[in-house]
Amino acid sequence: MSHTVFYTHKNDSARNAYVELYWQIDPSSVGYITHENGKLVANVKTEISFTAAEGNVVVQDKYVLQTNPADSSNVLAQNILELHRYKLPPGKVKISMLLTDVSNATKQFEYTDSIAIDTPSSGPFYSGIELVDTAIDDESNSLFLKEGKQQIPFCINFYSDDRGRLHYYTELYNMDKIPRELFPVRQQVYISKKPLEIKATSQVNLDSFKEGVSFLPVSGTMNLSTLGSGNYYLSIILQTKDKQKLAATSLFFQRSNKSPVAPVTSKEDSSGGFERVEVMNLDQTFLKKYTTAQVKAILKMLMPISSPLERDAENNFMKRPEDSYMRYFIYNFWKSRNQAEPEKEWLLYVEKVKDVNKLFGSGVLPGYETDRGYIYLKYGKPNETITVENETGTLPYEVWQYNAPGKQHRPGSFLFYRPGFMISDYKLLHSSVNGEMRNTGWRSTLFTSGSASSSNSRAEQYFPGNK
Repeated sequence: MSHTVFYTHKNDSARNAYVELYWQIDPSSVGYITHENGKLVANVKTEISFTAAEGNVVVQDKYVLQTNPADSSNVLAQNILELHRYKLPPGKVKISMLLTDVSNATKQFEYTDSIAIDTPSSGPFYSGIELVDTAIDDESNSLFLKEGKQQIPFCINFYSDDRGRLHYYTELYNMDKIPRELFPVRQQVYISKKPLEIKATSQVNLDSFKEGVSFLPVSGTMNLSTLGSGNYYLSIILQTKDKQKLAATSLFFQRSNKSPVAPVTSKEDSSGGFERVEVMNLDQTFLKKYTTAQVKAILKMLMPISSPLERDAENNFMKRPEDSYMRYFIYNFWKSRNQAEPEKEWLLYVEKVKDVNKLFGSGVLPGYETDRGYIYLKYGKPNETITVENETGTLPYEVWQYNAPGKQHRPGSFLFYRPGFMISDYKLLHSSVNGEMRNTGWRSTLFTSGSASSSNSRAEQYFPGNK
């Protein structure tokens, strides 16, 4: 849940204030019923009120939100996102919201907050700052349309390790009230530890404005990769050329980043200390052609070659899938590996996945989801493969030998076996590679004769003793 205060600017010299409320519902948190078309829908009773400091209700709204009909395979992958606008008078206002699951009235979510609606300034001033998840160049009429773009809100002010970019949108009013002799004026957008104070990083989004407009939409992106965990503010200041402040606004946010990267000094930094980044349009990337189900499958394909932090994010997506977040993560995953051509890097990996599917796929699982497929994608083709189908006293098994797996500079091996209930697939049983599964009791699973060891087994040659 979040909110932003904006002011009217089209055919309205009074600049009346209105608040935008945004909220996002976890699709797994509500109950579903069968719709008339056979698909599933959820219904959420929504009650919203705004109360002035004197206690009188200024605005009240009640309705039932119904999710888009979806089949059972996609119902938990949908994005339940709402945006509503309400005109409000100046002063302090309390927001109260109650969401109730119609299918189970005991499941409720209650939200309260207080906001101050400022009287519009006679000079230039900013609206509040909206955090944006995705901005798309699309003028189709929708609730999210602002100044020619679909601005999809980011409903929290917390940026986890896997979210390396902060997108923002705000509006600048009464530019025509600035005396002509003060132009051009300059806007700085930066991150600080306190509102509008010293910069926390060298990154600054810098723009110069000339006279001639009364209203200006402002949007951009800040790179969070160098920002360590902590509390921060996004600060925006409009100044004259001699640094006289004309208008300013700021927004608090939190960042979790266990492994911040070292800042890179660029040519732009040395000359002006700013970075310009365009908001990414996912519809113009290679991810556009994939369905939500395919995007989830891609996340599974990435796990073998992911870092521990990336793998944590992928596992979280498996539990709580959200289409736009998953696509954004995948795009950044490949862009971090090939800045210039992320799609090319992805397509090279697709060929490896296809090979793995041919080698290890079964009627139950695609190859990349099998244990052998996972190790193959992670370490590549083994230097030696020993397949043992009919050794006396053992289940069928394979040993994969690598001369130097991963960052390990000594040989390592993997032991896979085929349980009795499996026809063609093998499970990972034990490994001597650092960081992989160690199972000192592998013999009691592999040997069927009841013995804890078999000196004649080929497996003992690769995993002698407790190796």
